[in-house]
Amino acid sequence: MREMSFWSWFLILISAIVFLAGLDFYSIYILDESKNAEAAREMWDSGHWFYPTFNGQPRYDKPPMHYFFMGTAYSIFGVGEFSARLFSGVFGWLTGLLIFVKVKNRIDERAAQVSLFSFMISLQVLIQFRMAVPDPYLIFFLTAACLELESFLNELTHRVSYLRRAAVFLGLAFLAKGPVAVALFGMPLLAYMGTQQHSHRLKFSRFFDPLALILFFGIGISWYVGVYFWNGADWLIEFFFTHNLNRFSSPMEGHRGPFYLPLIFCMIGFFPSSLLILSSWNLSYSAIRYRPLILWSILYVCFVILFFSLASTKLPHYIAPAFPFLAILIGSQFHSKPGNLAFKLIILVGSLVLLALPLAIFLTKNLQLTYFENTLSLAWGIVPAGIGLVAVFLAFQKLKAAAFYTLGLGFLGMAFGLMGNLLPTLDAQNPVIRSKVYWKDEAKLSYWKKMNPAFPFQTKKIIPPWDEAAGMEGLIITDEKVVDSFPHPYDVVFRGKDLFEGTETVLIKPKFPDF
Repeated sequence: MREMSFWSWFLILISAIVFLAGLDFYSIYILDESKNAEAAREMWDSGHWFYPTFNGQPRYDKPPMHYFFMGTAYSIFGVGEFSARLFSGVFGWLTGLLIFVKVKNRIDERAAQVSLFSFMISLQVLIQFRMAVPDPYLIFFLTAACLELESFLNELTHRVSYLRRAAVFLGLAFLAKGPVAVALFGMPLLAYMGTQQHSHRLKFSRFFDPLALILFFGIGISWYVGVYFWNGADWLIEFFFTHNLNRFSSPMEGHRGPFYLPLIFCMIGFFPSSLLILSSWNLSYSAIRYRPLILWSILYVCFVILFFSLASTKLPHYIAPAFPFLAILIGSQFHSKPGNLAFKLIILVGSLVLLALPLAIFLTKNLQLTYFENTLSLAWGIVPAGIGLVAVFLAFQKLKAAAFYTLGLGFLGMAFGLMGNLLPTLDAQNPVIRSKVYWKDEAKLSYWKKMNPAFPFQTKKIIPPWDEAAGMEGLIITDEKVVDSFPHPYDVVFRGKDLFEGTETVLIKPKFPDF
């Protein structure tokens, strides 16, 4: 590491800023973040390490890894957006470092720089690793497990220490999101072994190391065993069958789609870097077969896409574990040709997206005024667009690396401009924040049938269902669709439409004769 160039150290610093800056630009509001951040707060407050809850009710969706890290951040920095998202950003940065170090050791430093940069500028990476969700933890530990396995496969003596470290990381990945970690690790391995039938040194028997198995089961299974002994089988049945097997075999919550949808998610989610996959490729199958890092990366990306193509439930973030290995493939091939027409077209396409940004801001000014008090500044679109034009110029000057880095900086500028301006503006319109003036000093809060899931985290307390026997006073949170079923007369204190949902939050106070 001490022999690295200034540019490498600069990229590592920039990547830290990319993943860690502005984590509290906007509130925790969307459903997944709200439930995960609040479940972590409740686990940390209650000390019930083997029984996740959301708003006091069992939460079967996810295992505990992200709750532990969020709780640690809460204890240091207090409960808030920054703490809930902190370790997501940290693990994004560490994932980039894993990619950089592996590619530098296997290929060269220039390829490592491209791999790290292509990873950190990609659309879904910028989103995924800045959210209070379990996916950043899964991606990091699964990537670490796969890269340790690659070291085991690459070395002719197949040192068992690599396999044991892979088992540790795979156990942690299993704690991060469950069986999907083992599936995404195991399927590419089986395919890899199928390509290595010529090798007398690499047999399946080499993978059955007793200590590696003990490490995996001791780390990955221990918490689930604790859940069983503390709470019985209900949590395990719900998690493994409803939220894993059923999610794979049938679409949940309406998230269905065609077989090819995960491939589209992959190309869009890794944009603009995904464009480079088609720009240059000079390795034949026979060459790939003897390069474990390249072969593993290809198999891994293909099997992640295939796995979620076969799954009935399809969501954009499911495909994200493939992104570190897409970055490795891009870095490994980027410098294979000094410049070509395909690369120029790719830079041109990326730049056209940047050029469209100021036009979109200008054409939607009236729409912006409908929802916001002020319109977005054109400067946030003009600057990235100008950078895009510079990238096109550099591409036609056959300065391939300079063109790619310039284009990437344009996308980073666009992303942070939107995160620093558009998202806070949108956030100010969400009804949980808008209604804060009514609930922030209210001693007694409850809900009627249904409420926006962001309320428990924002109020930092469990909000019980309304019960007439519990008393007449207090503010009641509910939804427009169910408010008319409230059994008593009431005054509407606040009403606001939920962003991105077809619902409307309503705050009411009951009108009793003695109220």
